[in-house]
Parts: sequence; C-alpha cells; structure tokens
Amino acid sequence: MCTYQYMEYSCGHCRTIVSEWCSRYRGALQSHIRCRPEIRYHTTNDSLCSYCKEQQMPKPAWMPPKPQEGSRTYVGLYKAR
Repeated sequence: MCTYQYMEYSCGHCRTIVSEWCSRYRGALQSHIRCRPEIRYHTTNDSLCSYCKEQQMPKPAWMPPKPQEGSRTYVGLYKAR
C-alpha cells in the first residue's frame, strides 16, 4: 500500500500527500489505479498553504487578472468573437 502524509497548515487548510509509492504503483503495472490511503504521518505546518500564500501576494501590474469562476473568456488574452 502507498503511504500518505496528512498535513495541516496554520491557515486551517489540510492536504493529504503521498510520502511513498508502493511497488505496484512504481512498477507501472497499475499506475492508473491508486491504493486506498493509509495515513501514517500527521504533520502540522506553521506556514500557509500555497493557495493562501497566492491570495496574500499582490499581482504585478503587467500580469492579466485570472478569469472569474464560471466564465468562458480570458480577459485581455483573446479577442471577443
């Protein structure tokens, strides 16, 4: 079985990441099928998660804004049809 690590960040978000792949997954025989998570490690991280870090950092003036959720157009990248 693959071993997983459960990480809690100071912002309150949590992530489950793989700490070690099993031989069945590494051997590429069944690389598309993952094992049931067996969480062996529980880690508390004092830093913010990547999502919260991105929210706190101001965007440079030259960088176009991200499209809103649910929108189908990218503002400033393509011409409207």
